[in-house]
Amino acid sequence: MNHPADDWKDDETWKLSKDKARFLDRDIRFANLGDAEDHRRCFEWEYVRTRIFKGQEFGDEIFKQMYPFYVKSFPDKPYKSHDPKQRATWVDVIGANNHDYAEELLMPDLGTNEEVDFGFYKGKIPSTKVGVELYINPDWSKKKFLDLVEKQAKQIFDSAESEKKYLESQGYVFPKKDNTRPKSYWQKCLKALGHYRLLECVNLREQFVIEAYGRDAYSEEKIYRREIKNLLPDLPCSWINS
Repeated sequence: MNHPADDWKDDETWKLSKDKARFLDRDIRFANLGDAEDHRRCFEWEYVRTRIFKGQEFGDEIFKQMYPFYVKSFPDKPYKSHDPKQRATWVDVIGANNHDYAEELLMPDLGTNEEVDFGFYKGKIPSTKVGVELYINPDWSKKKFLDLVEKQAKQIFDSAESEKKYLESQGYVFPKKDNTRPKSYWQKCLKALGHYRLLECVNLREQFVIEAYGRDAYSEEKIYRREIKNLLPDLPCSWINS
């Protein structure tokens, strides 16, 4: 796998090897990405790559349909080795770009009220819809039906809110209305991942990690240790119990 490793380290100085410095922006700083989605895709791609590099296995069939596992070049190649136009076409699940199931009124999406563990995701799957039962006369015209929905919209949404509260009482969770992460969040995650790679994959001495990361590095060792532990919980750290 084309991933930062021990051979990035100069065995004489224990610093980053000079001939590997040209890969810093691609594999450590993840520089010059685009919008928030590009940052998110990069983090998810590179986070899982590092977990695989560190020995974690993802063998279940479910992964074959999910990003980034279905991309043929994953995990061998870095995210940024792909053209931005190609990256923008990748979706979270194969086929998800063919139909917007989130807006399909006849298809439920109730999530789970128990914890799941897919390896790359742990927790409850959020619910994005509730069921509201309507009684429709099949002889109504489409115009009459739409008129009735408009007139009774408040009652319909009141029923939806009531059903949401009931499902929450049963342990289901719903995302906030704006469940997208800002670009700054993904930049923070990628920054922690870059420091982790220098520390745990390249095996630099800790005093050289900040120096190797260069511009915008964490100012202190204790800060990047904290950020790695909080933002990258699935990666092993040799110093966690030290």
